[in-house]
Amino acid sequence: MYLVEALIAWQYFSAIAERRTRKGRTFLIFFIGYGAASLVFQVSASIAWINTSIFTIVNFSILLLCYSCSWRRAVFHSVLLSCIMTLSELLILFPLGIIFDDFTLYLSSDVVRIILFIMSKLTYLIAAKVCAAITMRRQKRKPNTKAVYLFLGSFFVSSLLLLLFLYYLSVTVDMTPRAAGIMIVCSILFFVSNILVFVAYQYVQNLNKEYLSLELMRQKGKSDREYYKLLKEHYEDQRVLIHDIRNHLEILRQIADKQQDLESIKYITELEEMPALRKKMVYCENSVLNAILVHYAGICEERNILFCANIGNGTTDFMDGSDVTALLGNLLSNAVEASEASERAEIDLSIEIRQPQKVFALILTNTCGISPTEGKDGKYITQKTDNEHHGIGLKSVQRVMKKYHGFIQQYYDSDAHTFHTTLMIPAEN
Repeated sequence: MYLVEALIAWQYFSAIAERRTRKGRTFLIFFIGYGAASLVFQVSASIAWINTSIFTIVNFSILLLCYSCSWRRAVFHSVLLSCIMTLSELLILFPLGIIFDDFTLYLSSDVVRIILFIMSKLTYLIAAKVCAAITMRRQKRKPNTKAVYLFLGSFFVSSLLLLLFLYYLSVTVDMTPRAAGIMIVCSILFFVSNILVFVAYQYVQNLNKEYLSLELMRQKGKSDREYYKLLKEHYEDQRVLIHDIRNHLEILRQIADKQQDLESIKYITELEEMPALRKKMVYCENSVLNAILVHYAGICEERNILFCANIGNGTTDFMDGSDVTALLGNLLSNAVEASEASERAEIDLSIEIRQPQKVFALILTNTCGISPTEGKDGKYITQKTDNEHHGIGLKSVQRVMKKYHGFIQQYYDSDAHTFHTTLMIPAEN
């Protein structure tokens, strides 16, 4: 019984919250929690409020330990699951008791008890799925289509009707032990088939989600490459234009000097000192990387973020321009967003080739106003509300690291309120 309830709770929790522990550890916590609940049930099977309370406490603890969930949400969903489970049992027992004019039929035989158990847990499964779908809609996550709801609902109703028919036979017909065994097996198969349908559907949903993620990553990479290509061209045109304007101002200054026009000289001097006409910072010789750094340096200046970059020459020569764009563009974009919310906004970037190993080393440190949440497999969970379409940037970074056989490490320093990213890539790729 508790194995079935643990499986339903696993699916429900996975739908409403992001798992932040590894699958093996989560499985172990589920096993311990529901195993303890099962032992309590063996002792106090007839005391409903104790079993319901233990069930609620176990689910509350699992949500807090294994999922990214506040204690208020954990209380709400653990209590909600307890209510759903209790109501699912009442919705099966009470109507059948009225129809057959006997509320103690579930005590008549093992076959009846097993069929009632399967019917109540099937109802519990569907109710939990409905509540999870409502929660996902409230969180503005992508809901299922009506056709999917219609298919799953019709499959559930068909299974429930067949189980009702088996229940009717079990209470109205005297069956041989062999016939009773066949009915028990059929009931279990009906329930398992419903579980398998939901598992298969969830698997397909995960495949579609992964495909969508890959497609979004590809589109983002393409748009980033085109954007930084235009940015690089704009940067070069701007440098030429600034150079020409400064030459023109120098000629005008010479003319004003000859005519001793002090007012014009003062005006030309003020123009030359304007930030827009100063020489642009050149961070490195790589045109793509330099365009990205100049772009984010400008963004940091607009948002009052202190931006420091120490870039060695030739550090990214072994990488494709598209990979440089995916790597630096996404990392700096996340750094700007994180540091913007902090009191002392700072970003420090260092890139070098470490000798004699010839290893590309990137160290990025930024202040972080909001403590990031570490999810499963050590990855940090996005703080954005649209979880379906975010996190694509870090996946692009992971793709580049995999391509060049690199290593990435990220951690948050809670004392200094800084987020650290370290990348190591063999420069002889």
